[in-house]
Amino acid sequence: MCCSSTSACRGSAAPLYRAGTATAIELAVTRLAQAEAEAAKAEAEAAKALHASAQVQGEHEPEHEEESTNLQAVDAAVSRGVERAALTPKEVRERCRTFAAGWVQQQREEFKALGVCALWETPYRTMDATYEAETLRTFARFVEHGHMFRTPMPVPWCWSCETTLAKAEMEYKVVRGDPSLYVLFPVTECSERALRQSAPFADTLAAYQMPLHFLVWTTTPWTLPMNSALALSPHGSYCVAVDARGQRLVVLERQSLELLREAVPDVFGAWAVALEVPPERFERTRVHPPCEGDARSVPVLLDTLVSLAGSPVDMSVTGEGGEACEGEGSDGMAVPTGVVHLAPSCGPEDFEVGQRFSLAVLSHTEASGVYSQEVNPAFLRGLHAPSRGNVEVLQQLREVNLVLHLDRVAHSYPHCWRCHTPLLYRTTPQWFCALEHASLVQRTLRLAASEEELRMVPDTSRSAFLSSLSRRDKWCLSRQRVWGVPVVAFYCDCCGEAHVSAEAVRVVADGVEKHGLEFWWAYAEAQDGQKSTQPGETEGGEGGEGMEQEGGQEGSEGRGEGDEEGGEGEGEGEGEGEGEG
Repeated sequence: MCCSSTSACRGSAAPLYRAGTATAIELAVTRLAQAEAEAAKAEAEAAKALHASAQVQGEHEPEHEEESTNLQAVDAAVSRGVERAALTPKEVRERCRTFAAGWVQQQREEFKALGVCALWETPYRTMDATYEAETLRTFARFVEHGHMFRTPMPVPWCWSCETTLAKAEMEYKVVRGDPSLYVLFPVTECSERALRQSAPFADTLAAYQMPLHFLVWTTTPWTLPMNSALALSPHGSYCVAVDARGQRLVVLERQSLELLREAVPDVFGAWAVALEVPPERFERTRVHPPCEGDARSVPVLLDTLVSLAGSPVDMSVTGEGGEACEGEGSDGMAVPTGVVHLAPSCGPEDFEVGQRFSLAVLSHTEASGVYSQEVNPAFLRGLHAPSRGNVEVLQQLREVNLVLHLDRVAHSYPHCWRCHTPLLYRTTPQWFCALEHASLVQRTLRLAASEEELRMVPDTSRSAFLSSLSRRDKWCLSRQRVWGVPVVAFYCDCCGEAHVSAEAVRVVADGVEKHGLEFWWAYAEAQDGQKSTQPGETEGGEGGEGMEQEGGQEGSEGRGEGDEEGGEGEGEGEGEGEGEG
């Protein structure tokens, strides 16, 4: 459906759910009833076949069926290499529920064995329909008070699970052998001509006819094809240096050059300073991203994001036995150059600067971590960016003679707590809660600081909670999964604009409480009446277009955006969160 009756959709009409809501609910309930009947029939046939097989083999049926689910069957399915993409969204949800229910039962029995007393027959479980319905009603209140918005933003992304993660879902591990690269950005011919004709360059650089470059240090070469600018510190003192062979003029921060002479004397020891220049003289200079030749140019700008080199950065990490990490000729020390490569799609700080200067956001990585078909150079398309992409980018830079120095370092890096895969930042549209709207953070901080309003056990954790909350201005609520509590939103087939309403969320919450979470998927499909693709996202699955889902993978079938930190509890592995009390 389109959100406008005109042929040119402007996204200004009322939300889609208002037309035929009652009909959609009736269709949803009918489809659920049909699905349940088919499932019951299939289960009965399976039980009958199992019973017949047992009789043939002379076995006896157990008197009581264990409540716990067959975790071994789930593990066996995983070990057989069942691909997530080959499963329908409903099959994924069923497996997640089975997995979670199995862990609930196992933990229950373990607690009983320890003599723990609790209401074991009425557990507190986040995958119960009543809990999921109440979660949706809480979401409706956020919508009602104007806290919810959807926008593209860089988020920590697991390319294995194909979803964004909360901070609580990230764990830091030592990564050994990552590149520590000093790479040159050539100044465009037009900008170099303009610099050489202006003061203070005109007189001093007349004797140096070699090309001019900016020197950048990075540990993520795979992000260079997504570069949108270079940044200098407005408080730094910069210089134009001549390299040891007299082949290049290189711009970097003056103190950084002194530190580099000490840290890497073989490369920088013989460099000479030709000219000291205030950073504002380089503002609006344009440079070529090193992977793309002369095809594209980006600006040089000034921003306080750039930290000045006070001392080398120690990136060496010792192993458990105290042994040093192996490198390629250095002790793991790295010196920033005072020139920062900005890729707004690859990190929150870069994105922030990009918004201030209206820089292009080149988001050229897919959900699986591979380069998209829009990236340049073209030979990178389809390669896995953080692994193979690093190798190919470095090879390309060597071929065009722009690698000044390459070392290998060990450093702490965020990983996914489920699959233990190194993360990347990826800019995708996500649902956020605006915490500063209507003074929500301030009001929450006042309540949390009061021992009468909020009792915390132990009370020493209160300061950490307040500190964490005070640094937040937004809260990402969405996940790319097909299991969990849904973000009840509808999308225009023409323009892709999202429509969300407290009224629609409450309608779905009532249906979920009565019929379970599958009500949403049936309701969304009945409401839309057809399956279509939202611009920039994968093809809609059982929910079709106009459907978003909290908690799960962004599969080849079905879209999902899901529950964030502080939301549903989650068991080990991939499953719906459970708790008992």
